[in-house]
Amino acid sequence: DQAAANKRMLYYYFGSKEELYLAVLERAYDAMRKAERQLNLANLAPLVAIKTLVEFKFDYCEKNQQIIALLAGENMLGAAYLKRSRRLRDMNLSLVDVIRTVLDAGVADGKIRPGIDPLHLYISMSALSYFYFSNSATLSVAFARALGSPAERRLRRAHAVDVIMAYVRAL
Repeated sequence: DQAAANKRMLYYYFGSKEELYLAVLERAYDAMRKAERQLNLANLAPLVAIKTLVEFKFDYCEKNQQIIALLAGENMLGAAYLKRSRRLRDMNLSLVDVIRTVLDAGVADGKIRPGIDPLHLYISMSALSYFYFSNSATLSVAFARALGSPAERRLRRAHAVDVIMAYVRAL
């Protein structure tokens, strides 16, 4: 009522409740990818680019915690709606290409070890943040530690950076 729109108009525009839900999912991914593109990772020194992306993933999850619930719900559905997306794959592949470019530049200058799969690196970066935010409440209770506090979040963010940077650095 507050938006001066009714369900019928929404369904008319999107076609169905399912199409509306898919549009919400695609919009969430699109917003995240747009913010990632604004980092201009390919224009940064390789190690700086990797660190920047890890920090970004953490900060994005912290500022956009609704995406945690949205993705958890879609995962519980086996990605049933995202499988229908015509846009999702292209959005994500472009990010993997940027990470590959950064990794290749880092290998070429001897700063990043060779053989890192850019997709698995991105999954690891995402997991270090996503899991923390998706499970902070239960982990806080299980370990009697306020993991959602600002101090704990700073520790976790630094930990995520340290883990990824230790992994990618050339020996």
